[in-house]
Amino acid sequence: MRSVTRRGLIGGALGLAGCSRIEAPAAFVQPPGLPAAEVVVTRRDWHTDICFPAADLPAPIDQVADRFPGVTWFAVGFGDRSWFMDGARGPLAILAALGGGPAALLFTGLSAPPEVAFERYDQVRLRIAPEGLAAAKRFIADQMESAEPLARGPYAGSLFYATRLPYAATYTCNTWTADALRAGGLGVDPTGVAFADQLMAAVRAERDRRRPDRPEA
Repeated sequence: MRSVTRRGLIGGALGLAGCSRIEAPAAFVQPPGLPAAEVVVTRRDWHTDICFPAADLPAPIDQVADRFPGVTWFAVGFGDRSWFMDGARGPLAILAALGGGPAALLFTGLSAPPEVAFERYDQVRLRIAPEGLAAAKRFIADQMESAEPLARGPYAGSLFYATRLPYAATYTCNTWTADALRAGGLGVDPTGVAFADQLMAAVRAERDRRRPDRPEA
């Protein structure tokens, strides 16, 4: 069992997280002649989302899309259900989050690319093989308990959904985002990722590694 530092505990509460580790998937190889797909990682303060095109969606994400005609992208984030949905804050809320409990996924439907919809925030676009993108979507879909939303989200075009994954202080929303990327075959290691700056550094390193003009070693 990993040791938990005070910084890690606080980060776990602020990072809105939960769950056990998943096994690393096999790497997906971009087939010759096919265009690469893309995902976007968005950082909003201490929280991160993974954004992906709203096409070829597995169930039950396809039913989420049906609720938002005209959506072209989805942003999805993971967090402690009380913190996410009730707006619970302060020392007592942090202690409650550290104790673990139910989590939620927040889906936000976008009618514009994430760089436009979230233009004020830090974002990184990543190339990904089509099979990897499908696997990342499946990773998210498999965690949804139901196609019925729990509640409306905090802004227009957003809905909360129950997830099978519990919240745990040692697994933050940033760790979850890293796991979603890893499920898609991207080289983002979730080990030790608790904070948004750690995740974004790993994402930028992977983006640079996958540049088509990068010289071979």
